[in-house]
Amino acid sequence: MAFSRIFVVAAIALALSACQGFQAVKPDAAIVLNSRISVQPQVMWAQPTGIGVSDAVWTIDGFGLNELHFLLGRKPGDTMFTVSSSKKADFPQVKKGMLPNDAMELMVNSLTRLGNNQVKASGLAPAAFGQPDAGFRFELNYVNADGLEMHGMALGAQRNDTVDVLLFIAPNEYYFDKLRTTVERLFQSVQPVAGS
Repeated sequence: MAFSRIFVVAAIALALSACQGFQAVKPDAAIVLNSRISVQPQVMWAQPTGIGVSDAVWTIDGFGLNELHFLLGRKPGDTMFTVSSSKKADFPQVKKGMLPNDAMELMVNSLTRLGNNQVKASGLAPAAFGQPDAGFRFELNYVNADGLEMHGMALGAQRNDTVDVLLFIAPNEYYFDKLRTTVERLFQSVQPVAGS
């Protein structure tokens, strides 16, 4: 049953991807994102381009199957995910001086507001973000609007009253474990850009 849901999600992702272009993210060089961080992609990813694309999101197998979101430079008053101005008031916002547990709770509440169910975070711990213990990480589990069990892991840092979060999400069955090691290596490669 779960595999048939994954198949449906894959079909929808393929149909949506036909509506916009994609640019290859090659694994052989560091990529600078939003003038805030650089990462080593590790493998070939695809990044959507075109109208309506604001935050960097990478995928390998297609949206809904694996997504790496770069939610960077969020200032007080910003939402973690880009939403229309008419919906912004309904979403939790970044606050000045957020602690790692605040950022984790913000992510849980944001994913819930996006229509996901049973969103739970766990395993909050210090993590390297360019230097040892400069950031934090945690894992997420939830059921998406289509009833698919999703798993995620996040790496973040609070710097100069802004929050940066890298969020990898994929179906719990097969797709998350398929890329977990790759994403772990990518997280370890994160380096803040000087002056950001």
